[in-house]
Amino acid sequence: NLTDAQISNLHVEGTIRRVCQGNESNPCIGGISARATNTIFENCISNVQIETSSDRETCPISMPVGGICGDATSCVFLACQSSSTITDKQGEREFRHYLGGIVGYARTCKVIACVKLMGDVIQQSTAYCYVGGIVGYIAYGDSSMIRSCYSAVKVAGRQPGQILGAYGTSIGTPNIQSCYYSGPSFKGVGSQFYGGSEYSYDYGTGKSIDIVSEISDMNTAIDQWNQ
Repeated sequence: NLTDAQISNLHVEGTIRRVCQGNESNPCIGGISARATNTIFENCISNVQIETSSDRETCPISMPVGGICGDATSCVFLACQSSSTITDKQGEREFRHYLGGIVGYARTCKVIACVKLMGDVIQQSTAYCYVGGIVGYIAYGDSSMIRSCYSAVKVAGRQPGQILGAYGTSIGTPNIQSCYYSGPSFKGVGSQFYGGSEYSYDYGTGKSIDIVSEISDMNTAIDQWNQ
């Protein structure tokens, strides 16, 4: 786990196979960090292949999984890339798992100019799961941002989104802008979630049509953040 750290220019490769057992408390899985708080990830690349499965009777109710970080609070992900294949083979119990190509579960985070060009993000069961090409789930949306990100991989699950799986609207809406995708998903944002109900909603994202312009958007976003 990371707190008040800065991780720059790190390239990781490998394989993580994890079976969630009932004696674990709030398990998280990440290609670079399982859990992070007040941490900056800049120019990081993850090629870690992640496969998870769960004890359907005893595993904790939630498990965030991300190509860079599983569970992130007040973090910045700047110009990071993930080619990690993330596969969740959880059981049929009503879990809330969160799968994201960059980060699984994000609270008050900024995700800027991050890309997912290879490595699918797949939920292989019918249990509850939010799946996003860039971020699985955003909480505390009014302080969260996804800007100038790009996803070109297969995203599959109960509520998949090519950029974001879902966000909770009880504390505002995340700032999503200039994000593009070219993968086979139907939409950029899977759903918004509030009061136990899900609603289809999509904004700030669109199908890729001009990759040169989209790369320019990424470079502008990086420059503006570094000013």
